[in-house]
Amino acid sequence: MVDGTDLRFARITFGEGPSHLEIDDILQDDQGFLWIGAQNGLKRFDGYSIREFHSEPNDLNSPT
Repeated sequence: MVDGTDLRFARITFGEGPSHLEIDDILQDDQGFLWIGAQNGLKRFDGYSIREFHSEPNDLNSPT
């Protein structure tokens, strides 16, 4: 049983505008990263900062 005294919450922001308001999916990988799928691309949260990945039409290695 956890008493909750060691829990801390922090608000993270993804930017401004309507494309940041809708999150489609959230997944945690085996390294602890949170991956957030939104209308405007894919975001990775490492516990400290957010890195954004966007689709590039001519780059086959970019996220779709």
